[in-house]
Amino acid sequence: YSGTMPVVADPTEFGFCPSVYDRFAEESFYAAGERELNEMNRLIEKLEKDPGLMVQRDELVGIEKMCHERWLKAKQHQKQEKGKRAAIRQASEELCEAEFDDLDEQLKQEGAFIQREMKKLKLQNKQEIAEARQRLLHLEDRISRLKEERKLKSSLLQDRLFDQYKFLNIHGKQK
Repeated sequence: YSGTMPVVADPTEFGFCPSVYDRFAEESFYAAGERELNEMNRLIEKLEKDPGLMVQRDELVGIEKMCHERWLKAKQHQKQEKGKRAAIRQASEELCEAEFDDLDEQLKQEGAFIQREMKKLKLQNKQEIAEARQRLLHLEDRISRLKEERKLKSSLLQDRLFDQYKFLNIHGKQK
């Protein structure tokens, strides 16, 4: 038994101890605080069900998938080009040394160009994912802040409620 009987004016009529505090009184600080917490709960629930939040989550997943696929395709292309350059080098072994060196330098430049393009792609992918995450975090941060505020207000309300409790010992003195 919690000692709380909201519909009973005097619980002693039923053999129970009197309430230490009437938290159900409409004008009490507890009722006002409880209404405020309930309003915060409704707002948090509304924000968590917001279609915009779901869209941002789906968008992030889509961007991550697209970037991953784009990276795999670029890696495959890089590997194919490397194989082509190796085949050209092998087929060009009969060239004179100067011609082979020129061809080899050109192939090295092509490889370096592809490497630079891969680095650019990697940075581009990271940036696109970071921007999508930032948009999502903006929405999720508001929810997190509200949850923290609700937690704090709930704790303060509970502490204030407990401060209202007045207990008497066997001698009738307040503890």
